[in-house]
Amino acid sequence: MLAAYMDVHNLGSKPLRLVSASSDAFGMVELHRSQLVNGMSSMRPAGEQTIAAGGTLAIRPGGLHWMLMDGRRALKPGDVAHFTLHFADGSKADVTAPVRSSVPEELR
Repeated sequence: MLAAYMDVHNLGSKPLRLVSASSDAFGMVELHRSQLVNGMSSMRPAGEQTIAAGGTLAIRPGGLHWMLMDGRRALKPGDVAHFTLHFADGSKADVTAPVRSSVPEELR
C-alpha cells in the first residue's frame, strides 16, 4: 500500500463535497484519517469531505491521506500517477502527482 498527499482547493463560490477518487494505477483509492487513540495510532476511512467556498482541504501525513491499494502497475520515484477526484455535484478534477520515495517538506 502507498499513500498520496495533496491540497484540494475549492475556487468556487459554493461548498464542494469530495466523495471519492479513482486512479488508473490503483484498484482502490480511499480517503483515510490517521488519529491517535489511547496512545495508539490508527487509520479509519474518512468518508466524504466538504470544502468551503474558497477553502482548501489539506490531505497530509498524520491526518487525512489517500490510501492507494491494489496497485495495477509498479511505480517508482520519478513516475507520475494520475487521479480523478469525484464530487457530489457530478464534477470531476483530474490530478497528476509525482511519485516520490518520501513526503516533500511542504506537505509535512
